[in-house]
Amino acid sequence: MYIVDKIPFVPRSDLQNNNVEGVWAELTLPHSPHILVATIYRPSDSKVEWYQYFEDMYETAYLESKEIVIMGDINIDFWLKIKYRKILKDILDAF
Repeated sequence: MYIVDKIPFVPRSDLQNNNVEGVWAELTLPHSPHILVATIYRPSDSKVEWYQYFEDMYETAYLESKEIVIMGDINIDFWLKIKYRKILKDILDAF
């Protein structure tokens, strides 16, 4: 993750999960609500447990009642009807 020098932010390692490759930061722009930003990577050969770790991490961030932006490469083609697509969609829909 790269954040330009002009944007104030705080690294949020407390939101990270050792089982999910990713980085969290909180953008602290003046006169604006704080925004949680994550860059996530899911290897294509991940086990189904990855989704539970991701959901736990996402829920922790969600409970802070801040805007959340998740970016990255989650290696899921939403055009294909594969079982992991539904799991991820259900997690995102829940929050």
